[in-house]
Amino acid sequence: MKLIMNLLKKNKLKNFNDSRGKLFFYQQNKFLSQRVFFIEGNKNKIRGNHAHKETKQILININSKTEIEIINSNKKIINFFKPGEYIEVPKMSWVRIYFKKKGYIAVLCDKKYYKNDYIHDYEKFLKLKKKAFI
Repeated sequence: MKLIMNLLKKNKLKNFNDSRGKLFFYQQNKFLSQRVFFIEGNKNKIRGNHAHKETKQILININSKTEIEIINSNKKIINFFKPGEYIEVPKMSWVRIYFKKKGYIAVLCDKKYYKNDYIHDYEKFLKLKKKAFI
């Protein structure tokens, strides 16, 4: 249950503001990023729609209007995800990102890209999750 509650927690990015504008930043010692990428999502499209066996991620909303669906421990959580917020996604969490309008999300990963870390089949994901809790 604690893991699910952590998924519900959205955090605001720290920022520095002056006459030129804002600089948003993420600064935590607990997460060592091995990979960074950016998702461009088109209006009314879904991105993600998979899980990772070992990779933990931090999703940072840059300027998108999105809903994030995270499924973990057989529970579904939907968050409205606003610019300037981030969500920490544990490994073995199914993630769907629904873009309400075109926008960008930055993704920090604690592991380098490894094709076999991805689970693209939802039924396979559910079976692996069930095994993990037995």
